[in-house]
Amino acid sequence: MSIEQRLQARYKRLFTRVVLQVMVVTSVFLFVSHFRLDSPRLLSGIIVLLLVVAINAYLSTRKQPIKTPFGYISCRSESIDTLRWCINFPLDVYIYWSLDVNPIIGPVIWILLTFGAMTEIYEPRNKLMALSVALMSFVFLVTVLSPTDLKTEIYLISCYLGLLYVFWSLERYIFDEMTLVYQGELQRTQLENEAAQLEHEAAVGRITRSLGHELSTLLSAANLSVEGIQNSTNTVTKDVDRLKKSLAYMSHAATLILDDLGNHNTTIRQLSLAELLHDVRLLIVYDPNHVQIRFSINFPVDAEQYSFKERRGSTYLIISNLVKNAYEAVEEKFSNTSGGVITLSALCKANEIVLTVTDNGIGMSSRQLNDINHHLALSSKITGHGLGLQFVQRECQQNAFGFSVDSQLGIGSEFAVLLK
Repeated sequence: MSIEQRLQARYKRLFTRVVLQVMVVTSVFLFVSHFRLDSPRLLSGIIVLLLVVAINAYLSTRKQPIKTPFGYISCRSESIDTLRWCINFPLDVYIYWSLDVNPIIGPVIWILLTFGAMTEIYEPRNKLMALSVALMSFVFLVTVLSPTDLKTEIYLISCYLGLLYVFWSLERYIFDEMTLVYQGELQRTQLENEAAQLEHEAAVGRITRSLGHELSTLLSAANLSVEGIQNSTNTVTKDVDRLKKSLAYMSHAATLILDDLGNHNTTIRQLSLAELLHDVRLLIVYDPNHVQIRFSINFPVDAEQYSFKERRGSTYLIISNLVKNAYEAVEEKFSNTSGGVITLSALCKANEIVLTVTDNGIGMSSRQLNDINHHLALSSKITGHGLGLQFVQRECQQNAFGFSVDSQLGIGSEFAVLLK
């Protein structure tokens, strides 16, 4: 029912915004131009005219709130609109008679009033009721107030009935067109809402997978530290430090990834290049599963002099994902044989730091590069799921870091992050 009422409100708005202005201006012009100042009934006609205007103005404001799929709207009461027109027609007959308007103008004004009633009243049953009153008033107008010969009166009534049929057909056509437009808009709105919901659910699923991906990587580093503590007594301090770092970055990863879901606890910090180097050496290099791959780090000797701002934990997690991506790309190419090389470098300029992760793995095609640049790629590897790259691109954007990829299929790839 609310959808039907919404359509009813639009239908009535068409009358208010279009038909009403034209009808009122035209009717007033015709009255002013053709009524007689010497009519003995002039005063009573003006009083009734003002009364009709006041009744219409008051009843037009009688609106009721309606709940629809688009929210609450205000709509004039259908019953009051019907009653208003049933009152208007007899009173307008009296105004026409009391002002002694030119007989030729009467039918013209009546046609305008009839069209107004048909475009304002929504229900067909109520239209027929108002039109019945209009027809009886028109018959009284042409036979009693402005009588002519019988042939002319029958001709005028027949023309009026013909116009009623034309108005009815035109109104039904407008109504059907409005119904189609409204149904199309409603369907489009529903599809947009469903698409937004699906997109939100997909985003939540992607973020959840990313969170699992990052925490899994850090848990692996933590497990390695636990194993080192259990099996050795010489490197306990280093393993404990690594374990603490892994646990800290787990918290950072959760905060960063869940930031898209409304977590605003992420803090901005100033991080030196030396601190970043320490975390990288502590958490990335110590992985015995990649003994066949040579991993090297080239940072400037005065790394402590360079610093940058980041969302806490972002930069290490970006590098960790890029290095993990490089490991998998190299493994895809070399399998268990030697020859794989991964290099993490830092190039420091005036106010910029460029971090690059270079590998000689399987590389990427031009199409894959284009997809990555447009945030469409899921992975640069045949078997990868690409969550790492999605995280890297998002975090670079969140931190206002620059990010670029250069790669050749079968030769290798270079990922560059510009820290500002």
